[in-house]
Amino acid sequence: MNHTMNFLSGALLSVSISAISLGGVSVAKAETKTGEAKTAQTKTVQTDEKGRAIQRDLDERPDETRGWFVVSKATYWPLCYDALDRLEESRSLVGTGQNEKLAHSLEKNAAWLDMAGSAAMTDGHAGINSCRDRLEELAIALRNDEDVPSDQDIHDCITLGELCMAKSHVMRADAPDQADVKIEQKPLKDKPTHASLKEAEKEIRQAQMEARVAQYRYDAGQSVRHLAVAQTYLMEAAKAGGFEVPKTIAAELPDPDSFMDREDVTEEYDEMVRPRIEEMLTFIDKQRKALIASIDRK
Repeated sequence: MNHTMNFLSGALLSVSISAISLGGVSVAKAETKTGEAKTAQTKTVQTDEKGRAIQRDLDERPDETRGWFVVSKATYWPLCYDALDRLEESRSLVGTGQNEKLAHSLEKNAAWLDMAGSAAMTDGHAGINSCRDRLEELAIALRNDEDVPSDQDIHDCITLGELCMAKSHVMRADAPDQADVKIEQKPLKDKPTHASLKEAEKEIRQAQMEARVAQYRYDAGQSVRHLAVAQTYLMEAAKAGGFEVPKTIAAELPDPDSFMDREDVTEEYDEMVRPRIEEMLTFIDKQRKALIASIDRK
């Protein structure tokens, strides 16, 4: 069996218990069997005590995930704002003279950034790990009371942390690919000639196709959830950093669960979501690099 625990960058915890594969699949558009189509449940947006949208799955992970037969599964988003809470905690301690508390808080944030970089599979090249290193260096300076940066520099590093957490979520949002729902209609090496075998082969292909489309729908919903969390981190960074987020990035996102019912999910995802991912990633990187340049000039 395959046990997967995936701790998010601020953060998604996903647990899957899986058994063995059935094989390849695909198509961008497919009909589901009568009575089997999942219908979107009534959407009720719940918020936490700070007014941030709580991310929860209304639909379970598909029964077949990337070719694996899943015997037990669950997806949880209870920690998606925990890193933001820790960053706000650090910000509240700046200038209070509580250097040990602030150092400890910054170390917590460095740990979250470490997980964020790992979850987004950045290989250390997205600027997330370098932000982690900055916070660790700040913690050391505060604890040793040597070369302590100005309060403004510490505030800017915390804002940088919020931008990096947003980036990690956007990078994780960029997952669904149309190639995931395309199946090569290759005949078997020994093409069956018996009618019953041909029918069995057809049913297998159809089942594979439906499983892949179901996975794509699930991935599309998860992608939108990551973008929604990224928006929250980005808006907090904008508030602290004094920059404005374009309306096209701050605009409301589609309901994640709506992708369970869309007829051509790949086309609609590419039209409604993928451009938002690209725009948000470009904007975050621009603000991140500008902030780094400002910190390093001081």
